[in-house]
Amino acid sequence: MAESSAQGSGNSGGKRKFDQGGGGKSAQKHKIYKYRDAGGRGGRGGGDRGRGRGGGRGGGAGFGGDRDGETGKVFPMDRYRTKPLPEMLTSPGICVTTVQNRERSAEQELMEYLEQIADELYPETADVAVKEEPDSGDVDFEEMLKRELDTIKGDGKSKRFSLCAHDIICVIYINVLPPLDPHRLVRHILEQAETTSRCPLRFCKRILPISSTCPATLKQLSDTAATLVKSAFSTPDQKPLKFAIDTNSRNSDKLERMSMIQAVAQEVSQLNAGHSVDLKNPDRTILVEVFRNTLGMTVLEDYERFKKYNPNSVATQAAKNRHQQTISQSTAEPTAQPEERQSGSSSPTTNRKHANRGRKAAALADAGPSVPANEPTKKSSAGEEVSNFTAIEEVEDGEIAQGGAELVKAHEEII
Repeated sequence: MAESSAQGSGNSGGKRKFDQGGGGKSAQKHKIYKYRDAGGRGGRGGGDRGRGRGGGRGGGAGFGGDRDGETGKVFPMDRYRTKPLPEMLTSPGICVTTVQNRERSAEQELMEYLEQIADELYPETADVAVKEEPDSGDVDFEEMLKRELDTIKGDGKSKRFSLCAHDIICVIYINVLPPLDPHRLVRHILEQAETTSRCPLRFCKRILPISSTCPATLKQLSDTAATLVKSAFSTPDQKPLKFAIDTNSRNSDKLERMSMIQAVAQEVSQLNAGHSVDLKNPDRTILVEVFRNTLGMTVLEDYERFKKYNPNSVATQAAKNRHQQTISQSTAEPTAQPEERQSGSSSPTTNRKHANRGRKAAALADAGPSVPANEPTKKSSAGEEVSNFTAIEEVEDGEIAQGGAELVKAHEEII
């Protein structure tokens, strides 16, 4: 009994020693506090696991939003939500496919990126309460908490974007409020990814702007397509375009795929502009997204160029193209100089022949005696006076000039 009691006291003492030491719960607790002070996602409250509901350990202010460490902006996600949450595809907006089980993370990073783009493209619609927030060093924590609470209230709702309910796995939908244009926002994202070869969106895949929505019936689909196609296919020169039609149905069996394609194609054919179908390289791509009892339509340009509107794929392809151009330039520079040298000169054998002939003629001219002024001359058959000394060309042909001993000697030396 004494031995067991001694062991028990030893174990308890070891446990107390572990709790009081540098490791264990105390070290983890300080780590959590440090992480929360840094303004990160925190523990259970903020970030992915908190799902924007607030509360919990290390969740920053605890309202489901994160603070940008560089700009000091606060992006509480509740300011983009209304009660009740609107359903998907009930108004024009942006449909986004995400990584599985990362819908909240994709929603948060996309909203932060869209706010930056909207500030750049639509500065008149900037939210002053969020854009001009004072530094955290000038205001205490209670004042900051009060201002964040004010932004979450009804009067602090965003006037540019509105989030919809999450009813589909790996899909989120964002309502874009006027005067913002979803096509302009999405194209700016794709062009930035193509120009910089980088994409700040880790959990977003395809980003599709939706121009118009309607109930999921063939009659409503035809009416919406007639209005949308007429404006999207109009060009200044009335040039016939190539088009393709693609459909996606999620949690819905209201419409069949072929019936939707035929209804949209019929509206395009009624334009009588000679438009043709091309599935590989279309000028316009018509997308129909169906969800439950509603559908959304859009007409996209450069569908294949932007990798079906996937910014990460666009950035990857742009980086590969830059790398290939760098390699081609580095391999073409060393071979350019020999080619130029060969194209600008004749062959080495021909150059050698001309050099030998030039040296031979110069030596013969120097070795041959000059004709004196009183040297007798003879007349040719034509009556012209000719010197007794034969020309250099005749010597090269094998004839020997008069008194040309020195000339022959010079010729032998050259040979």
